Amino acid sequence: MGLYVLLVEDNPDHALLAKRSLERDDRIERVEVCEDAFAALAVMRDEQVRRPDAVVVDIRLPGISGLELLDSIKGDPRTAGVPVIVVSTSAPEHEVRSAIRRGARAYMSKPIRAGELIANLRRPDRVPRELT
Repeated sequence: MGLYVLLVEDNPDHALLAKRSLERDDRIERVEVCEDAFAALAVMRDEQVRRPDAVVVDIRLPGISGLELLDSIKGDPRTAGVPVIVVSTSAPEHEVRSAIRRGARAYMSKPIRAGELIANLRRPDRVPRELT
């Protein structure tokens, strides 16, 4: 069984590009897109469906930010173990560091590439290049 990835991205063009990139990799079985943190939390908390194997979240989202979504996921015992990778086109270093301190597995720059995502999921102790 391949990976089920929840992609939280409010920009439809970025979401489509990321979804297509991820779906080309045979290690990824399913990519579900949520346009905001509220929809993502509903998916994460739904006990009737398979929980995602990983969440890829844009740092900048309308309403609840990606960092606040990260806090909600990591603060809930039902979802705390799900790896979260934050992405952005231009996140300042302090936001990236904050995401890592809050429990993000890694930070990735857009565009999202499946191979990089898989590598980050396989290496939980990886320090993103941007932080070294």
